[in-house]
Amino acid sequence: MIAATEKLYAYIPDGYTTTGFLRGEPGLYPDISFKYRPLQRVAQQRVMYKLGEGLRAAGAIDKLQHVYAELIVEQIIEWDMEMNSRELVPLRPDEVLRIQPQLFERLLEVLMGRSPCDIPPTDYPQREILGEADPKAILHAALDGTTVEEQLEGN
Repeated sequence: MIAATEKLYAYIPDGYTTTGFLRGEPGLYPDISFKYRPLQRVAQQRVMYKLGEGLRAAGAIDKLQHVYAELIVEQIIEWDMEMNSRELVPLRPDEVLRIQPQLFERLLEVLMGRSPCDIPPTDYPQREILGEADPKAILHAALDGTTVEEQLEGN
């Protein structure tokens, strides 16, 4: 998994990359971590203008989806999205067009700067332990300012 916790800045220098995380939607797609280049304002507006022009053309919907797939491929540097075979989904337009539609939309929203990434979970091991832990250990971890692991080791 790509680390997705870092300081947030409002300024986007040219060539800047950052990490992103999208929480999975049950029954639709799993959690996705990725490294990407956010679009700067001028590039974002150019894309929106060109796509707005293109919507007036016949057959624009198919072409529009291919343009969006190209945008995803060009802006995302790497991701941990897997196919059924456990291989990473290649960052190629033809493959990107095959990802789950709601995930495709979420990626576009993030890349275009219209939506933030989700906050990545940083406590997976603790969640697993919480499911198995004695409620008393959970309570004392909260009261003592320690972790559940420390409470379980102390018993």
